Amino acid sequence: MKRLKLILIIIIFGAIIIFSAVNLLNQNKLPEYKSKVQFAENAEMNFEITGEGNPVLFIHGLGTDSGIWKEQIDKVKKNYKVITVDLYGHGESENIPRDITIKQTAGEILNLLIDNDIDEVDIVAHGLGGLIALDMKNININFVKKLILLDTPVKRRNLAFMDDIYLKYIENNFERAIEEYFNEKSSDEELKDKIKSRALKTNKYTFYNYTKSMIENDFLKIAKNFDNKNIYLFYSKTFVDDKKHLEFVKKQHGFKDVDDNNIYYYPNSGFFMMFKKPEKFLKDIEDILKI
Repeated sequence: MKRLKLILIIIIFGAIIIFSAVNLLNQNKLPEYKSKVQFAENAEMNFEITGEGNPVLFIHGLGTDSGIWKEQIDKVKKNYKVITVDLYGHGESENIPRDITIKQTAGEILNLLIDNDIDEVDIVAHGLGGLIALDMKNININFVKKLILLDTPVKRRNLAFMDDIYLKYIENNFERAIEEYFNEKSSDEELKDKIKSRALKTNKYTFYNYTKSMIENDFLKIAKNFDNKNIYLFYSKTFVDDKKHLEFVKKQHGFKDVDDNNIYYYPNSGFFMMFKKPEKFLKDIEDILKI
């Protein structure tokens, strides 16, 4: 009887040790990414994958489409696997989900990449695209490596009444809303007209919901979560009117620890630096991707 009790004690003690060891291993193991955001029913996000090598994702901004990267992609795809997307309601992505948010879009782009056997990615993103990229890294910090953010409005001016007025513009006079949004983005009238013409083809419902999501979410809090050594910030004159204000803007946007060597300032370019300074922009992007 005593022998039976001793055996039982040994078995129970052994089971406790094994359970504790397995539990400890699970705690130290990096969590696998499983998106809680499912693909929206009947919605489609147009994307294209070209080239071979380390994957690089390009995400355009509000009111444009993947075509803005054409000159850069033609060169970058020679050495990298390049992924481009048209955000919902932009470009070729005509079928849109009922509820559109930045977080939902970030989750679905992650799903798209994973479904195409991509397990890590560098991201080049513009404006709204930069906020989506930040949310992608927030969802899965290990999946997103380098973040190259162009004029990304992490912190907005806290003017709720102005935001409400602009959202009403989008609802009631979409053409005027497009004018308001793009008028300050460039001093090049020809380029501005070209961009506005493209923007007017954007789905109004999508433009409204992405704008609303930009207003309502705290991306400053998200930006402060990351190790800033792999974050690269590109600023145009539209976003930072004088080089001496760069340090202030960095701090305001949660990037105070980003090294000065990771800051790229384009004082002679408006919001669309990929059009105004294509050669310099391409060289800067390629130099970063080689690091």
